Amino acid sequence: MAAYKHAHWEPVKVGGENLSWAIVDGMVQVRLPFRVNREKLSRLLQQQDYHVSDDVEETDSLGWGRDYDAEGYYPYWVFPDDEQPQWTVFSFPPEDYDEEGGEAAGPDQMGPPETDRPTGHDGSVPGFRPYLGNLAREELAHWLGLLRDADG
Repeated sequence: MAAYKHAHWEPVKVGGENLSWAIVDGMVQVRLPFRVNREKLSRLLQQQDYHVSDDVEETDSLGWGRDYDAEGYYPYWVFPDDEQPQWTVFSFPPEDYDEEGGEAAGPDQMGPPETDRPTGHDGSVPGFRPYLGNLAREELAHWLGLLRDADG
């Protein structure tokens, strides 16, 4: 999960907080300026009927999702930020995709907020490439309060 160190981080404001995010290995990664207590987060998630990774005591990360996965492949993860020891990285799958092809777009390549579509394309083969858009913002806003509640 250390690939995020080399990411191009872009600013994002969600819930009145100034954060930074990037697409890393196909996932949205958000740097949270606080340390999430994994045990507390695990309890909060289980109270809401989420399944969490089984080895909370044996790892520095925590994954979760609606459905149980025996192998621990969950869509949402938190892990320590290696560059800022008191920070946490929150990772989740993107929801915004560039369906027209071209280079994956970051916030600096977005269209107007009402469209939130990528503006720059490199002419590559059409496909689905994630970008940081309104759906990712909404997903982050959905989880930010719970992650704050697990601040520890």
